[in-house]
Amino acid sequence: MENERRNRLTDHLDKLHTTELGAMRIRRNLALDTDQVTAWCKEKIRSPHAVITRKGKNWYVSADGCVITVNAGSWTIITAHREKHRADTSVNYISGNKAAWEEAFEHRHPGWGEENHVKLMHERLPFFCPDVIKELEQIDFKEKTISQFCCNNGRELLSLMQLGAKNAVGFDIAENIIEQARDTAEKAGMDNCRFVSCNILEIPETYNGQFDFILFTIGALTWFEDLKPLFRKVSDCLKTGGILLVHDFHPVMNMLPLPGEPEFDEKHLNKTAYSYFRKEPWKENEGMGYMSETYESKTFTSFSHTMADIISGVSCAGMRVLKLEEFDYDVGLTEAYDKKGLPLSFLLTAEK
Repeated sequence: MENERRNRLTDHLDKLHTTELGAMRIRRNLALDTDQVTAWCKEKIRSPHAVITRKGKNWYVSADGCVITVNAGSWTIITAHREKHRADTSVNYISGNKAAWEEAFEHRHPGWGEENHVKLMHERLPFFCPDVIKELEQIDFKEKTISQFCCNNGRELLSLMQLGAKNAVGFDIAENIIEQARDTAEKAGMDNCRFVSCNILEIPETYNGQFDFILFTIGALTWFEDLKPLFRKVSDCLKTGGILLVHDFHPVMNMLPLPGEPEFDEKHLNKTAYSYFRKEPWKENEGMGYMSETYESKTFTSFSHTMADIISGVSCAGMRVLKLEEFDYDVGLTEAYDKKGLPLSFLLTAEK
């Protein structure tokens, strides 16, 4: 149905036009610096990750954070505007998480991350579990440009450079954690790996089409309320034929109570405590356990996602899922449920 809607509109792009007033309205709403408003709108509609819907007499096209309205009878582009509510919400929780992460780093355990360069110089692919190493070793990284989104202190991306990539860029929102990544790269003598501090959803367009491979690792996806714009950003930054690899907690992990929680019962590990379809965000104010001491921290806001959310987000962004593997072991929260027949972690690869 989505493809049918897309074809019915995109097959008539030559008919699209707008009025002088419409062009003025669109430029104002989107702060566009172009006189070619119709051409700009056509490009957005043509985008493989545009979401096209038909309501009454109009087409509505959602792409890159804006909505374009087209009259289906006259093919007139009536207006376009930002998806304001979602953007405002994102700014609030993302800026809050940035502050919480940077505070957690200031409360980090003594020596946390400071010896990563030693492992990088003396061990093969440190910081990856065996199943991920097996997958990575099947990919040709020679002379490739690679990236990690939500790279934390850079240890995994720097480890991956052992497989022959030409250069790499790591992105993370926390400025002080990125500084540790830069320090680790310098100590390890790796001058072909750069690190950039920014909101992942706002990675500059200069990186569009720059990467042969993009990596997400444990605990990255949970920091995004909506995965569709996240994977659209991935698709934008990948070259055609580029590969995405995600290794993360399985969505089922969000159903299970962890040791220390009131609902946890080690004698009844088949009991769930939370809905698989949970929509409410998770709020935490006790620091970031693997990195820091426990303290009354700024608020970390994270979100649950179903496997359907993940697959749909990747597919809607114009990428083709190549492989999905599920494992019966956890990758960082608790070993209590390991080997009990539950999917606890997963590995996904996709191609643009």
